[in-house]
Amino acid sequence: MIRTLLLTAGFATLISPALSLEPLPTEVEQRFQAGVHAVVGCEGCHWEESDKIQRAKVPAVCGNCHPGVHEDYESSVHWDSGKSHAICTDCHGLHDILPVKSPESRSFRSLVCGNCHPGPMEELANGPHAAAFEQTAAMACASCHSNHAVLHPRVSVVEPACESCHARDTDAFALGILVGGQFDDLRARSAHAAGEIESAETQGIPTRQALRVLSAASDQFTQARLIWHSLDADRIKERVDQSVDLYDRVQQLIVDHIGIQRTRKTWVWIVWSFILISIVLLHQKRKALETKDE
Repeated sequence: MIRTLLLTAGFATLISPALSLEPLPTEVEQRFQAGVHAVVGCEGCHWEESDKIQRAKVPAVCGNCHPGVHEDYESSVHWDSGKSHAICTDCHGLHDILPVKSPESRSFRSLVCGNCHPGPMEELANGPHAAAFEQTAAMACASCHSNHAVLHPRVSVVEPACESCHARDTDAFALGILVGGQFDDLRARSAHAAGEIESAETQGIPTRQALRVLSAASDQFTQARLIWHSLDADRIKERVDQSVDLYDRVQQLIVDHIGIQRTRKTWVWIVWSFILISIVLLHQKRKALETKDE
């Protein structure tokens, strides 16, 4: 905290060792000076490394001055236990960071989300939220998903955001509850199908075809989640129904393979029983012939 205060006051050179930094290109330097970090200077971020900061270290460097944001980020899907799928500079920029409320900011109204998530952005543009998103600026991706504490996109996660605009007794809110139930059912079916496949593998039952069908079912579920951004109930249901059929197909494939395996085992038992009985009968016949010759 002391370091942060000193940096904010412009005293970075008093607490940082002399750094050998390559000068920024003139245009980049101008953008940096016009940005929010001009006050802390180069040493505000490059206090451990003299040149490029390693990608994995960027969140910690930013967290030095933004601890609350850093804490939210580490709880998000973008951090994912240190895998750093997306880091601060991916959304806010590098040397040209502007206030997020500025229309010129890369992260203005979270429009930058569309760079990594074009599917949801396209669906959103075709739905009833498009006007609030593009025309009135009343909505942004962060309105439903948060900005730094982005969680896995379950309907239950965004429900509080829905309720902030739609009363619980409205058709709009009812659609959210309906779709949430459909998606929860698909997740349960997916987990059950995956468990059946795992169990089948331990029994030596072929699962290659079932795994392919499971992947196709997951793809349909993903498409349904993308379409959710358009709030098109009919298209969502179409994908949900296709996904349900495929998950049921996984179950049927496992059942069929179990039946085939049992049939094979039954025939193996019958054949071996026939062979053993034949051996016994031949042995008895041989003894009877030997007794007769005596």
